This record gives sequence, C-alpha cells and structure tokens, in this order.
Amino acid sequence: MKFLVGTDMERVSRFKSFAADEKKLRRIFSEYEAAYALKKPRPEETLAGFFCAKEAVSKAAGTGVASLLKNEIEVRHDVGGRPFILLHGDLAERFSGWTADVSITHCGGLASATVVLYGGGL
Repeated sequence: MKFLVGTDMERVSRFKSFAADEKKLRRIFSEYEAAYALKKPRPEETLAGFFCAKEAVSKAAGTGVASLLKNEIEVRHDVGGRPFILLHGDLAERFSGWTADVSITHCGGLASATVVLYGGGL
C-alpha cells in the first residue's frame, strides 16, 4: 500500500472576498462547498478550511492548482458532519481505488488541513 501526504495552511482573512463574490467563489469551490460555507456565521473560515483541504490533496497527488480550478477536488461531509474528499474527473480516474482522509482545523485567524491518500496496491 502506498501513502501520500499533503498539508496546507492559509490565513482566513484571505477568503472574506470569496464569500462576497459569486464569480470568485465558483472558480474554486463547488456548489455544495459554497452553499455549506455560506450557511455558516463565518463563511470565510469554512472556505479557508476547504481550500486548505483541496490544496493538501493537490500536494499529495502532485497535481498543482490545476485540479482546484477544474473542481476535481471537493470537500463533502458525511451524516455525522465529518469531512471527506470526493475526487472528480482525471484525478478521480488516476486515484481510482484510493482513499483520501482529511483533517481540517482553524484557530487564531489561520486554517489548516492535512490529507492522507492511501491505496495503489503493494
């Protein structure tokens, strides 16, 4: 089994403008992510966490920001509220059969996420 790890940290304040600009929001965030974040009292905090998770996946996968702009990486939540990663497009094909675990946190004006991709056989 192979393990790939990525992590990212961003300033939450950087994402205030995303919550107020639909075009900017849709460039990086899926419909689900945008709707989920905009329901929160501080949407910029949630968006920063989502961005960190997406960036962490792209770092682990070695894809760079192209996969973010094509919305190939999406953060969703299970029924208990736990975040998980959903891959789309070329990235989903490349990592078919792999699992992506994610941890997202924010504190003191910063957001961070760590992702572990695992699979790929022996």
